[in-house]
Amino acid sequence: MTMKWDSLVIWTTPIRGPRRASKNREMLKKQITEATGVNREDVISKEGKIFVLTGEESINEAAKTVRKHFGISYFTKALSANSKEEITEKILEEINSSKEASFDLKPLSRDVKRDVPEIKRKIVELTELVISPKNGAKMYLERAGGLYFLCTEREKGPGGRALGSESPLVSILNDSEYSFLSSWSVMRKGHPVIPVFFDFHGRQVATRVIREIFSWSIGAEIDRKAIFIPYSDTLDEISQIAGRRVCHICRRIMYLVS
Repeated sequence: MTMKWDSLVIWTTPIRGPRRASKNREMLKKQITEATGVNREDVISKEGKIFVLTGEESINEAAKTVRKHFGISYFTKALSANSKEEITEKILEEINSSKEASFDLKPLSRDVKRDVPEIKRKIVELTELVISPKNGAKMYLERAGGLYFLCTEREKGPGGRALGSESPLVSILNDSEYSFLSSWSVMRKGHPVIPVFFDFHGRQVATRVIREIFSWSIGAEIDRKAIFIPYSDTLDEISQIAGRRVCHICRRIMYLVS
């Protein structure tokens, strides 16, 4: 089904502890508001979900941003309506424009459990469609902030905690792609990373890794900076003095950086 999506429904990652969960949720809500460029009143939170009214024009760009946003376990594009009657009309409009012979509508919370059977009956009365939980168009209904939201299959997010919910860490890069994986892993736990690069490693690979790290560093409060340390000349001097023992120094990154 090709609906005219105008909003996002986001499932936040469950966090243990009420304080951490509250901090993670509020930080995530703020970051999503800034990243998607919507007004604060267009972002609604409810029971582990965040609803973002992006508008049809911005929905694809907003979804692209959310795909790289830590703290999100799932998300989906949605269609919003002000009333049960309006959402029913929009469902009928989409069904009529598609070639589906059956459909199913399920509630995403207890708030719409009574609404779903009524909408189903209305659609069956006005169309020749059959309700089928296994075949046909599968749709889900939710209500938040006085609005109804209709969505289909959800997409998996990166999970983890909101970036910035934990203290920043330094990430020492080398000429391996594993540099990004290690940085990404700690970022997923909520730690912003400051990439540090020594010039005796492959600069091209490090630059690519830094750009990729920054593409995941979403949030206005996240400081996107990298530190470049020109150390090859100093390492040459150390190698002349230490000889083969310099390998042990390299492996342990036993350098004094001032």
